[in-house]
Amino acid sequence: MASPDNSTLAAAKDFIHSATQQISDSLGSDTVNTIFHYLDHAEYEMAFEILFIELMKLNMAAPIDIAKSRELGVLLRLNEQSVFDSNFWEKFDRYTGKYL
Repeated sequence: MASPDNSTLAAAKDFIHSATQQISDSLGSDTVNTIFHYLDHAEYEMAFEILFIELMKLNMAAPIDIAKSRELGVLLRLNEQSVFDSNFWEKFDRYTGKYL
Protein backbone atom coordinates (compact mmCIF):
# COMPACT_ATOMS: atom_id res chain seq x y z
CA MET A 1 0.00 0.00 0.00
CA ALA A 2 1.24 3.48 -0.84
CA SER A 3 2.28 5.96 1.80
CA PRO A 4 -0.29 8.57 2.82
CA ASP A 5 -0.31 11.57 0.48
CA ASN A 6 0.53 15.14 1.51
CA SER A 7 -3.11 16.17 1.96
CA THR A 8 -3.69 13.18 4.25
CA LEU A 9 -0.61 14.04 6.27
CA ALA A 10 -1.64 17.70 6.55
CA ALA A 11 -5.13 16.66 7.69
CA ALA A 12 -3.62 14.26 10.22
CA LYS A 13 -1.29 16.95 11.59
CA ASP A 14 -4.13 19.47 11.92
CA PHE A 15 -6.46 16.93 13.53
CA ILE A 16 -3.89 15.67 16.05
CA HIS A 17 -2.80 19.21 16.94
CA SER A 18 -6.37 20.40 17.42
CA ALA A 19 -7.43 17.33 19.41
CA THR A 20 -4.36 17.60 21.65
CA GLN A 21 -5.06 21.27 22.35
CA GLN A 22 -8.72 20.54 23.15
CA ILE A 23 -7.84 17.99 25.82
CA SER A 24 -4.42 19.23 26.91
CA ASP A 25 -5.52 19.75 30.53
CA SER A 26 -6.51 16.08 30.78
CA LEU A 27 -3.35 14.83 29.07
CA GLY A 28 -0.77 16.75 31.06
CA SER A 29 2.16 18.78 29.80
CA ASP A 30 4.61 15.88 29.30
CA THR A 31 2.20 14.03 27.03
CA VAL A 32 1.27 17.19 25.13
CA ASN A 33 4.95 18.01 24.62
CA THR A 34 5.63 14.47 23.39
CA ILE A 35 2.76 14.63 20.90
CA PHE A 36 3.88 18.03 19.62
CA HIS A 37 7.47 16.75 19.35
CA TYR A 38 6.32 13.96 17.04
CA LEU A 39 4.20 16.40 15.04
CA ASP A 40 7.18 18.75 14.65
CA HIS A 41 9.18 15.85 13.21
CA ALA A 42 6.39 14.68 10.88
CA GLU A 43 5.91 11.47 12.86
CA TYR A 44 2.12 11.67 12.62
CA GLU A 45 1.52 7.98 13.25
CA MET A 46 3.47 8.18 16.50
CA ALA A 47 1.70 11.36 17.61
CA PHE A 48 -1.70 9.83 16.84
CA GLU A 49 -0.88 6.64 18.69
CA ILE A 50 0.38 8.48 21.80
CA LEU A 51 -2.70 10.72 21.79
CA PHE A 52 -5.06 7.77 21.79
CA ILE A 53 -3.03 5.57 24.14
CA GLU A 54 -3.28 8.36 26.70
CA LEU A 55 -6.99 8.93 26.02
CA MET A 56 -7.65 5.22 26.47
CA LYS A 57 -5.76 5.26 29.78
CA LEU A 58 -8.03 8.09 30.93
CA ASN A 59 -11.06 6.13 29.69
CA MET A 60 -12.82 9.36 28.82
CA ALA A 61 -14.95 10.49 25.93
CA ALA A 62 -13.00 13.24 24.26
CA PRO A 63 -14.67 16.17 22.48
CA ILE A 64 -13.17 15.11 19.16
CA ASP A 65 -14.59 13.59 15.99
CA ILE A 66 -14.36 9.84 16.62
CA ALA A 67 -15.38 8.88 13.08
CA LYS A 68 -12.62 11.10 11.69
CA SER A 69 -10.19 9.59 14.22
CA ARG A 70 -10.90 6.12 12.89
CA GLU A 71 -10.59 7.29 9.29
CA LEU A 72 -7.23 8.95 9.97
CA GLY A 73 -6.00 5.92 11.88
CA VAL A 74 -6.62 3.78 8.79
CA LEU A 75 -5.09 6.38 6.45
CA LEU A 76 -2.01 6.41 8.68
CA ARG A 77 -2.10 2.59 8.50
CA LEU A 78 -2.18 2.14 12.24
CA ASN A 79 -4.62 -0.71 11.64
CA GLU A 80 -1.69 -2.51 10.00
CA GLN A 81 1.27 -1.50 12.14
CA SER A 82 1.81 0.53 15.28
CA VAL A 83 4.92 1.68 17.10
CA PHE A 84 4.25 1.78 20.83
CA ASP A 85 1.63 -0.93 21.39
CA SER A 86 1.33 -4.00 19.19
CA ASN A 87 -2.35 -4.26 20.16
CA PHE A 88 -3.04 -0.59 19.53
CA TRP A 89 -5.62 -1.02 16.78
CA GLU A 90 -7.64 -3.59 18.70
CA LYS A 91 -7.74 -1.30 21.75
CA PHE A 92 -8.39 1.78 19.61
CA ASP A 93 -11.23 0.01 17.79
CA ARG A 94 -12.84 -0.96 21.11
CA TYR A 95 -12.38 2.54 22.54
CA THR A 96 -13.74 4.40 19.54
CA GLY A 97 -16.58 1.90 19.14
CA LYS A 98 -17.93 3.03 22.52
CA TYR A 99 -18.35 6.61 21.28
CA LEU A 100 -19.61 6.21 17.71
